Amino acid sequence: PSDEAILEQLQEIKSADQAPLIAPIRETVILCQEFDEHNHQRGQINTVSETLSHYRAVKRDGNCFLRAFGFQCMHQLITVGSPEEKAHFRDRLAKIYATLLTFPDMSPMILDDFYEPLRDMADAIVAGTLTADDLLQKFNDPMESDFLVMFLRLVIVAHLRTNHEFYAPFCGGSVEAFCTTDVQPMGRECDQVQIIAL
Repeated sequence: PSDEAILEQLQEIKSADQAPLIAPIRETVILCQEFDEHNHQRGQINTVSETLSHYRAVKRDGNCFLRAFGFQCMHQLITVGSPEEKAHFRDRLAKIYATLLTFPDMSPMILDDFYEPLRDMADAIVAGTLTADDLLQKFNDPMESDFLVMFLRLVIVAHLRTNHEFYAPFCGGSVEAFCTTDVQPMGRECDQVQIIAL
């Protein structure tokens, strides 16, 4: 590659590092403009832009699916969730936490660091004191966001372990090894198994 191409690639890397973990809402037209006409993804983006007028970019760091999933679930609860749905979400988190505690390698000392920020956010959602802007700010705080992502990773581990007979054929035979190498480490992208388990 030429010197100019290398410099351009370095600039792209620097820009990606400075991107927010979850960006503000933007018009889908902007996303179309970011892709060259000949890029194969441009057609897919054009199709999406016909039905969705806006989108929210998520930093591509291997945790992006879980971060986007967690953010959107809570954002929906804040903006359009009924009081019953909000309470159900909080209660469901508590049940998941209790399930995680049944595994011998999951102690409250470890789990609480990941569960408590999420529980506090769920309490604030139920109380109506967490706004959409507050949520965006929390998810853009790297430490807080990573704690939430890690809790979601542990939710997947719990589901895979609880249903190990079903998932073993999709995990190379060993659910434990799969969880250790492909689910628990931060920065590991989610594939279909993790998405279904969540």
